[in-house]
Amino acid sequence: MPQDPIDEQEQQQSEEQFANTLCNHFAVFQHLWPWEWSPLAYLASHGFVHGIKLCIACGWDVNKIHVGERQCVFTPLSRAMSTPLSRRLAVATVLLEHGTTDVIHMLQPSGYVIQCSPALRHMLFLHRFYPLAKDRNLHEHVIRLLLDHRSLINSPYYEEDIPLVPSTFAAFKNPKLEWAPQLLSEYGGCLDLVFPRPDGLLDSFTGEFMESCVTEYGPRYVNTR
Repeated sequence: MPQDPIDEQEQQQSEEQFANTLCNHFAVFQHLWPWEWSPLAYLASHGFVHGIKLCIACGWDVNKIHVGERQCVFTPLSRAMSTPLSRRLAVATVLLEHGTTDVIHMLQPSGYVIQCSPALRHMLFLHRFYPLAKDRNLHEHVIRLLLDHRSLINSPYYEEDIPLVPSTFAAFKNPKLEWAPQLLSEYGGCLDLVFPRPDGLLDSFTGEFMESCVTEYGPRYVNTR
């Protein structure tokens, strides 16, 4: 149901007022919530589209990265994946229109640079736990938007394996989720990957899917399939 124009105007004024206060006094805000690293990321996580636009206009970096515990990577775009599902597409669209990216380069202690897409990873994680049929289109539209903006579908450097693997397992357990691995395959998702490294060597992930099957279900299941 479309929002009343008056309500929308009030919403915009309220969000912009809050965003302006947050941007001007973010150091105080951080003192109370030290895990927050950017007003833009905070606004994105709450779905405040108008506040996000004002924050961007104030010069806050749409690609500022925060590395949390266990080397988990967060960006304003990945935080937007936690906003209410009804607002998620609008928030992601605004961020992407203003130059945010979901292709993140991380320098490892070994000196090797890896790439990942935390927003795509988070979105694929969430869809498995909220598989209601009425939410499918909202999930799919956001995932398509990320993939259309070149989120890394085949990066092996994710905590839960390459994206297609957990999505395939989830679809096996719940047929209502079959659309997700189908969508990933449509965009070129693979199960067995080989990556060239800058030093000329190869990182091979061939067989990772079968290894994950054994880990997930045990060798008896794999042998019978």
